[in-house]
Amino acid sequence: REQGTPEKPAAGIRVIREPRLREMSLGEWDGRYVSEIMERYPEEYRKRGENLLSYKFGNDSENFYDLRYRVMKGFRSILRREREAGGGKDVLIVAHQGVIGAILSDVRHTELGEEIKKPVPNGGVVLADFT
Repeated sequence: REQGTPEKPAAGIRVIREPRLREMSLGEWDGRYVSEIMERYPEEYRKRGENLLSYKFGNDSENFYDLRYRVMKGFRSILRREREAGGGKDVLIVAHQGVIGAILSDVRHTELGEEIKKPVPNGGVVLADFT
């Protein structure tokens, strides 16, 4: 099969950039090393660890419930666009583990906390059939 790039995909492949499938926003913590967060915000880091699904640090951050809500809007938008374009084709989503866990939790009707704990190695693949 012909190779492509994100700017010019191979023939027959359509690339959709969906910002709602970006990784979780940690607000002020974004871009910092975990060791730095633990040192500068020990109490907040502990609280997040105790309540991983719903804890947020600051107004600009998300928790896992926020993430799932945003991600599922983007995921459904992709599926809707694919159906409107004729459907019937496979869809590949490239995303972070938290995003993958949020999607799987919603479509499988499983506990969000359990899905986000399932490891997806860097470059790993999760296959799911939503037909």
